Amino acid sequence: MLAHSIAGYALSPAGLEVKNVATLKGSVAGVMVQVSSSAVFRVEEIIRLTNTWLDGSSVSVKTPDLERALTFSLTNTGNGDEAFSLSWVSQAAGIDDFDPLDLVMWLEDNGIAGLQMDGIGPDVVYASGVNDPLLGADKSLVYYVVADIPDKLGYGDEGIAGVEAASLTSGAAGGNLGSVLTGMGHDGVDAIVAMKGGARAEANGVYETADSRVDVAKEIITTVDKFGSSIFMPETEVGYRITIKVMGAMAKDLVITDPVPNGTSFVRGSVMVDGVAQTDVDDADSADFDSTTSKAVVVKLGDVAGGTARVVELKVAIK
Repeated sequence: MLAHSIAGYALSPAGLEVKNVATLKGSVAGVMVQVSSSAVFRVEEIIRLTNTWLDGSSVSVKTPDLERALTFSLTNTGNGDEAFSLSWVSQAAGIDDFDPLDLVMWLEDNGIAGLQMDGIGPDVVYASGVNDPLLGADKSLVYYVVADIPDKLGYGDEGIAGVEAASLTSGAAGGNLGSVLTGMGHDGVDAIVAMKGGARAEANGVYETADSRVDVAKEIITTVDKFGSSIFMPETEVGYRITIKVMGAMAKDLVITDPVPNGTSFVRGSVMVDGVAQTDVDDADSADFDSTTSKAVVVKLGDVAGGTARVVELKVAIK
């Protein structure tokens, strides 16, 4: 009801003295009279706020990455001066894919758009209880969350940084909608909590890994000796698998070169690409052995789209 009744109007400031005077004029027994009477009240303070993530969409980061910033805004939507604290909000397991590291909050302080962490007149690091924001009615403050991004994340992984802003007026953050805090408002007036669940608000910013890269992993997948076991001995055939993963943008002109290890010989006809057998000569298929590069298996994968995995398999025999 409060929000509806004041829609489109500036709030009267907390502590404002409103004096209403009624005046009676007339004549009594032929004598002109004028009588006045007044009623006075002071406007109480309402406490409420908004806490908003400003970036609009997830902030693209690499893995790993250092000191990446998210941008937020804290606004005092009440009608009196109010101090606020900022604190981290832990995310429940499974809500995001990773936890941003070494989080630090910065307060916009130099009037220059964007975060400046060094140079002449940088913005300032926030320290709870030291430089808690004090905002007048309808005033806002931009602040930043700066975090490091872990290594070895997948493409499109998301990490959430949550911040709660809360009124520092005693009892406001934990109060209920309509709670009256006697004498706790501006200039000694009462303060009223004007938010459901207390005078506090959470905002979540999102990092998303979006860098392009190619990962290559080689592994032994089979070992077969002449006795039908899996011992690394002369005449044992060793099977390898090479997995190529492209993340982000398309990777172009990819070529795998795999020299045959010392002490082994290549098993002819053993190369497979994505499950399809290849010839050993440099021809229309993707692979060759000892043709384009001496004593090496070469596989020309060409252009590979982001989000794609390619698999090469081959065998060697221990001499």
